[in-house]
Amino acid sequence: MLRDKDVDGAALLSDIWIKGSRILIRDCGQYGNESARSFSIMTGSLAPGPNAVLSHITQSGTQYLYPHQRWAHGLLVEDTTAPTFFVNRKTRGTGQGWSMSGGVGWNLRGEAVFESPPLGVNWCIGCRGPAGQKGNGTFINEDRPAKPKSLFQTQLQARGYN
Repeated sequence: MLRDKDVDGAALLSDIWIKGSRILIRDCGQYGNESARSFSIMTGSLAPGPNAVLSHITQSGTQYLYPHQRWAHGLLVEDTTAPTFFVNRKTRGTGQGWSMSGGVGWNLRGEAVFESPPLGVNWCIGCRGPAGQKGNGTFINEDRPAKPKSLFQTQLQARGYN
């Protein structure tokens, strides 16, 4: 995606919006104006998962990978440079609340803020972004890559797919 200008006002545009289940977003990125803010990839309300985002690049730190609305579940984000936020959005927007439960960040290279909702867990494994990791989520292998390099590919191979 090419984002050539910033948006007016507080509301950000969405480049990719996940609203369903078994959606794979792979080898994509957002480029253009480095100050152009957007939700590079976001989830909609109650997106059931499983869904995956693999090998994703953003040109700047203002293009976010951000589960957006209430209670999406089961999102794997692997190998991205985008700032990734699995958090409680509280009353922002239309009162979006907890954006993600059962989410996994794997070998992230951008800022990572992972919070776990009541009775749920979000994991950040092998996350090593320049701004560090924040939140009450479960952090494993902080500041160094996790093995295997690709959790998604390893799971496919274990099922007999190449």
